[in-house]
Amino acid sequence: MKKSLSAIIFAILLTSVFVFSSFPMLSAANSNQTTSTNTSASSGNWINNVEDPVYNESTNTYHIASASQLAYISKDIASGSWTFRNAEIVLDNDIDLSAYYWTPIGINNRIIFNGTFDGNWHKITGLNVKDAAYAGLFGYVGIGATIENLIVENAKVSGKTYAGTIAGYSNYYYYGSATFSNLIVINPKVESTNTSSSYAGGIVGYKEGGSIKNCYVQKNDSNEGAKITSGGGSAGGIVGLLGVKGYPNITLCYNNAEILSESSVASTISCSGGIVGYSNNSSAKIDQCYNTGKITSTSTKQNSYSGGIAGYLLGGTISNCYNEGEINSEVQGYDTYFNYDLDMYEED
Repeated sequence: MKKSLSAIIFAILLTSVFVFSSFPMLSAANSNQTTSTNTSASSGNWINNVEDPVYNESTNTYHIASASQLAYISKDIASGSWTFRNAEIVLDNDIDLSAYYWTPIGINNRIIFNGTFDGNWHKITGLNVKDAAYAGLFGYVGIGATIENLIVENAKVSGKTYAGTIAGYSNYYYYGSATFSNLIVINPKVESTNTSSSYAGGIVGYKEGGSIKNCYVQKNDSNEGAKITSGGGSAGGIVGLLGVKGYPNITLCYNNAEILSESSVASTISCSGGIVGYSNNSSAKIDQCYNTGKITSTSTKQNSYSGGIAGYLLGGTISNCYNEGEINSEVQGYDTYFNYDLDMYEED
């Protein structure tokens, strides 16, 4: 059923209201101040260039004022000493990570981050992750973790299987999952390279359970290079893949980065979505989300799925969502889907 012009306009205006009102620092994030373009990372790594953060024992809070202090958190978790459960990390300054490559905070399913990270509406620029198994500012995020109130600009994240600007992988266990909220990602370049199984997302590569709310992925005003790419699986503006565990929900999120998923392996499907590439969760909820980014899914084996909101949805619900992005699937034959390109409002 076609929408009326007034309905379209109302949908766009309403979406703009919830997106921009949710992010008080958005105008600052888009200002013309000088920021890193992430082209100068040396062969060194921040994990070898650390200094102790300021620790407040009474509140169990770590205050981060420099890149080397943030690197301390990465190194401390990588050592396997603890996961920062019940601790809080707070940014006190903007952070430039462009000098060295970054080791994600939490590197596998045994060395994970379980604490609270409050960006305090500061900005991280120049994040550069290369060929990590779990790639992002955070690699592996566990139950009870919270990541919030952060701007990340000009990130370059390359992962073998799981890649996301904020986190490569967020898991679920009996006690729950992680929460991501109030995150702005500007001009990201995220890719997962495994040709048989890989997941890339503007916020999280692979997410089990938990919530993602008020998260925004966009092109830079002066650079249209924002792109989320999966070399063999699923790519989404917010999440590459929603896993089968838990009760995930994504609300009030927006994407206008380009989304691309590719597949050259017969057993692998290629899924691209403006918000979620692939949802394998029958309880998943996607609500009040909006996409304007171009979406492309390619497969040499005729297994290609694309959608304005979700490329492939195995159960769950999509509601009050809207897409204006171009949708493409470059395959010959069958199994090309343009489902879940839902309109926020329709005529009666």
